[in-house]
Amino acid sequence: MINTHFSNLFITTKKLTLLYIENHDETIHENLKLFHTYFNKIIIAKNGQEGIDKFKTHDIHIIITEINLPQVNGIELLTQIKNLDKDIITIILS
Repeated sequence: MINTHFSNLFITTKKLTLLYIENHDETIHENLKLFHTYFNKIIIAKNGQEGIDKFKTHDIHIIITEINLPQVNGIELLTQIKNLDKDIITIILS
């Protein structure tokens, strides 16, 4: 039963696009190893403003971001994005 749920999860998430916003290259590299297990399409932004811009120009389904970002911090980033799409799924790493 559990394997069936995980199989369904993988099938579902592989169809979604992840926007990953992180400004440390080493952290990006390490987390992408995990994220590629679940997502075929991952868009990376290295600061909050770039994250907002990429959200506006791509069909994003899930956002994973950190709080401490250059230019626009994670809270302001999510506030602006939620104004564009109140239903977007977001995960905050700290």
